[in-house]
Amino acid sequence: MVALLICIIFANLIVDKINSDNKYMNKMNIKIEEIKKEAIKNKNELNELLQEKQKLINNLENKQNEQLKKLDDLNEQLNELSNLLSDRKLISDRTGLSMEVSNEIITQCKERNIPISLMLGLFDYESSFNPSCKNPSSTATGLGQFLHGTAKWIAEMEDMEFKVEYLKDPVYNVKLTAAYLEYLYKNRGNNWIKALKGYGDQTSSYPSIVISRGADYEDIERKVNDK
Repeated sequence: MVALLICIIFANLIVDKINSDNKYMNKMNIKIEEIKKEAIKNKNELNELLQEKQKLINNLENKQNEQLKKLDDLNEQLNELSNLLSDRKLISDRTGLSMEVSNEIITQCKERNIPISLMLGLFDYESSFNPSCKNPSSTATGLGQFLHGTAKWIAEMEDMEFKVEYLKDPVYNVKLTAAYLEYLYKNRGNNWIKALKGYGDQTSSYPSIVISRGADYEDIERKVNDK
């Protein structure tokens, strides 16, 4: 009887131990699950942080690329400006005209497809590049030596305001000269010899003289056209 009682007590102790171990295991399992959940949460947070970091890196790279592109564009513009100034300085140094007037000569020639050497040769012959030049025998005035009547007609054709005193403004005179040369060229069979005859005294010598003077500026024309 005593032995049976001892067995029962021992069995109960074993059951209690098993129950206690099971409770401990359950707690451990719960703790493990909590740790797993925390690890997954931390992993997700870490991934979010890594993604945010990558976004910041991408944004910085994009901004850097944009800045580099702007810098490249600026360098290109500076090079173009340097080339433009170089071209205009060539004309200014050779003719004594200002950079502004030199710029207008190049601009008008390019827009109206007039050889730069031809226009420079014309100004050289007509006025020796003197914007204030005035023919004592006629009303011919300025770089291109325009008669007042011709100048007024061209100004009206180009929708430009006309005043006699404007003819001594070299920029204004360059615009008139370019417009008149373009008009003559288109209305005389796209032939510069005939256009120059129309501009000058209708003799064969006038185009020859202008073209001969212009030959001295062909190097400038080549440098401008090569850019």
